[in-house]
Amino acid sequence: NIFGQAAVDIPLSVTEGIITYEFAVGLDINATNCVDTLLGECIGEPPLPPPGVYSSSLILPSECVQVSACKDYRPPGNPPAFPFSGLIVHTLWWQVSSPGMLLDITYILPAGTILWITDNITGTLLNLGPFTGQGVATIPGSYTAIFSKAFLKIQYDNIVPVELTSFTASVLQNEKEVELTWKT
Repeated sequence: NIFGQAAVDIPLSVTEGIITYEFAVGLDINATNCVDTLLGECIGEPPLPPPGVYSSSLILPSECVQVSACKDYRPPGNPPAFPFSGLIVHTLWWQVSSPGMLLDITYILPAGTILWITDNITGTLLNLGPFTGQGVATIPGSYTAIFSKAFLKIQYDNIVPVELTSFTASVLQNEKEVELTWKT
């Protein structure tokens, strides 16, 4: 399940049109800048696929000896606290199956977040965004033909997690339906 236990969970999917990889990034008070298995982060599968096979993953920061992962949650500040305002950068890696394939990144951003997708050097070769809400961003084939990484820069503005304050379930009179009620 791509939706982890993190306080702020942002689902992403990356595809070259045939194969789709599901990822998540976000914030959590208990997150570190390495693999947090309690938040559902997992380590990707080494070794790299053979040439001609599309693959994609998130690369965790250098404190983790740069491992690939399916989720990348970070602490909201130092010390970690909500509400949080600041920039968090995630690294997306890919191997395209043939030169010049474009990549579509589908995102669902919560209110108070803005996404930019830039190259991992200066931001002059690839600079997409700003993106808000939900949609699809396309990394052009002219970039993927030469490069295999991009930064996903997410700016958070006074963001707070959604917390569940109550949850109840009731069997309705016909005993064939259940009513779920919750408050956040």
